[in-house]
Amino acid sequence: MTHTGEGHDDLVLRPSRVVRGAAAVVLLCGLALPFVITPIGIGVFAGALVALAGFAGLRVGMRVGPGGLVSHGVLRTTRIPWTEVERFGVKDGVDGGVYVLTTGGETKPLPWEELAAGARTRRGDLCGQLEEMRSAYQG
Repeated sequence: MTHTGEGHDDLVLRPSRVVRGAAAVVLLCGLALPFVITPIGIGVFAGALVALAGFAGLRVGMRVGPGGLVSHGVLRTTRIPWTEVERFGVKDGVDGGVYVLTTGGETKPLPWEELAAGARTRRGDLCGQLEEMRSAYQG
């Protein structure tokens, strides 16, 4: 994941340029399929599926800012305001990652963490950074 500040208060987490580049190539291939595959109906259908997969790869990411967390998953966007965040934590193991514990007692894994196997930022460091932001915004 790459960390970029868009606005000085936001932390933006998204896949690396390599992953985003691969997703863009998949998207472009999907757009080209209707011109390659005949009959046209099958080409359009196959192209749409491939293009959607590429688009999904481009939209994955997370923004952390004054309003809370906005997590863009493959299929949906989840918003968690700071008032609902109790704390962040790290779970080790095969199904491990960074998660958020909400005030309702629900544990929500951060979906982009699944893509971060080769990330330079370690889970503990990221968890600490998110905790600092939580403390600052919750006052």
